[in-house]
Amino acid sequence: MLSAVGFSLAGFHTEIVNYFNLKDQIQKLRNATVLFGHGTKILQLIQRADEKAVENLRVVAFISEPIVPAGKQFIESKTSAKVYGVYGSIEAMCPIAMTCHEGRYHLMPELVLMEIDEREDALLTFIDKNRATILLRYEVGDKASWKSAVADVIFQHFV
Repeated sequence: MLSAVGFSLAGFHTEIVNYFNLKDQIQKLRNATVLFGHGTKILQLIQRADEKAVENLRVVAFISEPIVPAGKQFIESKTSAKVYGVYGSIEAMCPIAMTCHEGRYHLMPELVLMEIDEREDALLTFIDKNRATILLRYEVGDKASWKSAVADVIFQHFV
């Protein structure tokens, strides 16, 4: 959620999907340009919102769980927003990787180094001491594999 705070500090009207009160959340959505939240909650909210409620959205960022390609297409067809995935950990206190327009996660090399061990466990070393807990080869509990030589990563969350 620190990414949401960053967007807010940069002057964007940012909403975090909580889905406790649907009418209240849709009302807040009307002014939002950036929307953060869990993939299923974002989809549920946008499915139930009218066109007027989502007309200002420019960025939708899902966290903690993926949005299937059909869900991403639905959001982009109903809104003017670009949809991105954000991968992070509380220890990093910032995003570790974000998706590109093709849906591939790209590591943020100025923040983290990643290794993948023989069990496909993601091992992270945070290199920005001002933003992260200092940990070396930290096992985050997620599986990962290299998709290609250009640092595309496939993460599998295990909750």
